[in-house]
Amino acid sequence: MVTVERFGEREISGSGAPAAAPEQDFGLGRGKVLIVEDDEHIAELLRYWFHRAGFVARIAADGLAACRMVERERPDVMLLDLMLPGLDGREVCRRIRRHHDPRIAGTPIIMLTALSSREDKASGLLLGADLYITKPYSVRDVLNAAKGVLGRRRPPAG
Repeated sequence: MVTVERFGEREISGSGAPAAAPEQDFGLGRGKVLIVEDDEHIAELLRYWFHRAGFVARIAADGLAACRMVERERPDVMLLDLMLPGLDGREVCRRIRRHHDPRIAGTPIIMLTALSSREDKASGLLLGADLYITKPYSVRDVLNAAKGVLGRRRPPAG
């Protein structure tokens, strides 16, 4: 059983993944990721591997929950599906980028989507996504993308 956060509440999911993954650092360090994905299997897979990489991972299954959680959780990076129930991912991105708090408006956004046309990608990047990754993707690619986005965001050590 795995404990996940959905819509700001804790639920138990029978995904079969261990509740506490071994503490391993795959080079990402610690941070907070908000996974906005309505497909529970994809969301759980991402949550599991980001947790293994040292992240605190939260899940929002729709756009309105994502907008609420981004203010409360203040994630270091957001993984955002575009085809969500209710408020779609484009509108979530638009609202985040227009947020009055610059820390929230500057949250790195990686769009993860099945929409793969050039027009879709251009639209996502113009809305303010930092990266646009199409499905199917490997979790390793998503972890590396998050590492890259966070590496550009953090000030150099010294």
